[in-house]
Amino acid sequence: MKILILGAGAIGGFFGAHLIKSGANVTFLVREKRKDNLKKIGLNILGINGQFKVNPKFLDKKLSGQHFDVIILTNKSYDLIEAIKEIKPYVDKSVVIPLLNGMAHFDILDNEFDKERVFGGTAYISTAINDDGSIQQITSRASLNFGLRTKKKF
Repeated sequence: MKILILGAGAIGGFFGAHLIKSGANVTFLVREKRKDNLKKIGLNILGINGQFKVNPKFLDKKLSGQHFDVIILTNKSYDLIEAIKEIKPYVDKSVVIPLLNGMAHFDILDNEFDKERVFGGTAYISTAINDDGSIQQITSRASLNFGLRTKKKF
């Protein structure tokens, strides 16, 4: 399974790093400044149960035909329209899992990608990005839940 995560901040970076650590095939789509920082220092997680570092892969927009099974959105809600433009070339048969605050994004994503492809998702975590770009887990709870919002089976 190939996973694309839009954003490597406190949420996307934390869960993406754990997915990479578990052996998942994860690629990040991030802004250039964040990409440069992550290429230099890696994605560092300072967790409740210890710390670790992974070297993430990044989406190369110059390569055509890239496909992802799951696309996870961890952007800010006010960046949703830009996020849609960024992921649109990669949403074919992908499932989109938004981890955004509120519910308003569902109507927009449903209209763009079809309701069957847009799952519901919640992230329960308290994290922060440190000055050096590392991600600090603040509390012990860390879970990610997602699933269908329709009766269609994949």
